[in-house]
Amino acid sequence: MSGSNVFLVFHYQHWCDIPRTNSAILLQIGRMKYIVLLFLLVICDHLPGSSSQDDLGIPADIVFLIDGSGSIGPSDFSIMKQFIIIIMEKLSNTDAQFSVVQYSTSVQPEFSFIDYRKAQKKETLVDRIPQLMGGTRTFSAIKFVTENMFEKATGGREKTMRILITITDGLSNDRAEAEAAILAAKYKRIWIFAIGVGDAFGNRNALTELHTIGSHPSDDYVFAVNDFNALLGIQNQLKDRIFAIEEGFAGKSLVFGEEETGQVKLFSLPFFRLTALTLCMSLATELQRASTLFSYSLSDGNRELALLWDADGYFTMYIAGHNQTFHLPGPDALMRRVCLTWESATGASRFWMDGKRSLGKTFGQGASVQPGGLFFLGKEQGAGLEDSEHPLSFIGEIADVNLWEHVLLPQQMRKVSQGCSGLTGNILDWSTVIYEKEGAVKVDITDDCP
Repeated sequence: MSGSNVFLVFHYQHWCDIPRTNSAILLQIGRMKYIVLLFLLVICDHLPGSSSQDDLGIPADIVFLIDGSGSIGPSDFSIMKQFIIIIMEKLSNTDAQFSVVQYSTSVQPEFSFIDYRKAQKKETLVDRIPQLMGGTRTFSAIKFVTENMFEKATGGREKTMRILITITDGLSNDRAEAEAAILAAKYKRIWIFAIGVGDAFGNRNALTELHTIGSHPSDDYVFAVNDFNALLGIQNQLKDRIFAIEEGFAGKSLVFGEEETGQVKLFSLPFFRLTALTLCMSLATELQRASTLFSYSLSDGNRELALLWDADGYFTMYIAGHNQTFHLPGPDALMRRVCLTWESATGASRFWMDGKRSLGKTFGQGASVQPGGLFFLGKEQGAGLEDSEHPLSFIGEIADVNLWEHVLLPQQMRKVSQGCSGLTGNILDWSTVIYEKEGAVKVDITDDCP
């Protein structure tokens, strides 16, 4: 009897070493093999010596957004539900909670985070979901999830990693809403996995749409599989990618390379309009020419907020069509801490550098920074060749960028302008910000703060 058990365990472990994409072929042989495969997929992660991670780093709120349109057959819809159950099981020993929303022509919340926490048998929540049928309004559904499913009323938690896993079988019927829906999700700090299932994704337009949905880089957040049977073959990859998500840059810096192509896009927390602000960052550069350190522009390219530096030792602060220049010690090969403050009511502004404040100056009285734009580090949105208005890309190192919608108190400014204060922005928070980097930029682990 003990010999049989040893053989059985060896057999399972041997099977678990087979790549999941290959093992999914077994599903096509017959229904019995499908049942056996599901059993093996679940058992693999519980064998002695199997890899297991129980720490996501921070809690995760995960929403599955599943396509229930009429183009998906009943058996395929069942496989999709089984896929959800497997992922839930794989992350059951972590601080993750789950919710499911189904969409077709309409959007149907199936269960919330509150429902998940209350349920004794989590899989029952998924098993009982009926298929909606209808069309494929993917972006309307993403917008619904962004606005509703991560909120406190549905069990969403603060200071969590927000993840949306979207499963669809083809092109959406509401592509005109794509940009607004995806931007809204990014502003809410939601990481999106996009899973496309079926032949439709052999079409260039469908694949492009899938890449539009998924977060960046696409290689980490976008999956395209041939059919719903093969969906089960990516469950380990998906789990690994979820574990690999790193929000923000805590303990890290951005190194902008010599190629002058580096640019990092930051997605802020929502704000109405700015009539006061504090911006802080650490930087080092040996550049002998002007460059853009930080910028915020609207979709039409108009600059609303920017911090520029030129080789003559001048920092220029741009706010809503107004600007003011400060003559300060220029950055060099050593990391320097630079902060600036401005408030609209009086136009008062000043710089702080390495714990010391500059003289105060006045500009932009009555102005305000409008919402709806994008933040950039290293280069302005749409900036091309160097000119007086749009300097070339920054080359050097930038870290610990935080933006507040108010002017910090003097004692706070002294701390934050010296670095390692522990204070983080309520518009841009370096430790949690969602970002996209382009060109010659790499993330470096610094751990400058003990």
